[in-house]
Amino acid sequence: NWISDFYNWSPVPWLLSWNYLKYLVVLIPGIFTGIICRNAFQESTSPIVRKTDNPAVVLLILLLALAVVFIALWGLYTRHVEIAFGGAVFLAGGLFFLFKRWNGFWGPVFRKLFPMAAVFIVTGYLLEPLHGGIKKDPATLSYLMLTAGLSWVLLLVFVILIDELKLKKSIFILIGSGKNPMMAYVAGSNLVMPVLALTQLDKLLFLESLPVASGVIRAIIITLVVGLVSALTARKKFFMKV
Repeated sequence: NWISDFYNWSPVPWLLSWNYLKYLVVLIPGIFTGIICRNAFQESTSPIVRKTDNPAVVLLILLLALAVVFIALWGLYTRHVEIAFGGAVFLAGGLFFLFKRWNGFWGPVFRKLFPMAAVFIVTGYLLEPLHGGIKKDPATLSYLMLTAGLSWVLLLVFVILIDELKLKKSIFILIGSGKNPMMAYVAGSNLVMPVLALTQLDKLLFLESLPVASGVIRAIIITLVVGLVSALTARKKFFMKV
């Protein structure tokens, strides 16, 4: 119809596509989060003591946050969307309750961030039936809203792991991959896989008698190597950019 024609029209198709404006759903929350965190650091007049004095509350927040991500992956993959939605709402309510008892530097920060995260997660579930269900390619509004909301939850998880539990060295692969995402994106198909093929190691990682188990192990090994390459290049200040 004419609305579809207008939406797909562009005066300079090679430069501008209205369809790509949907990615502002991810970009704007990222900018908002950066501003909130920057202001929190700037407004802190004393040396920042990030370790909280109520570790039990922080540990429970970590478990609930991980549960929000897990139930989303499980529920959408197995098509138990109603259970996933109800679980997300229940867990989000629990996190709101615990945030009030989270002392220290990050408690007030996430009391500002998490309301928007909850709105995005709930909206993502409600939009899930549109466009034939949640899809990454082409990215649906449900996918953009839900992943943006879950990104806040994962930020909460990593803040606790790094600042509260002091596990920065244990997850340096994830940190390095996050600092050098383009390297993590291309290292697999352009470096790791060619090396495995040239050295014939790819054949050793796959057993015809155990196709599923060996396939899973092969995928885990490749993912870890890609993460290691990205982390080491980030440590050496070698960043791939576009």
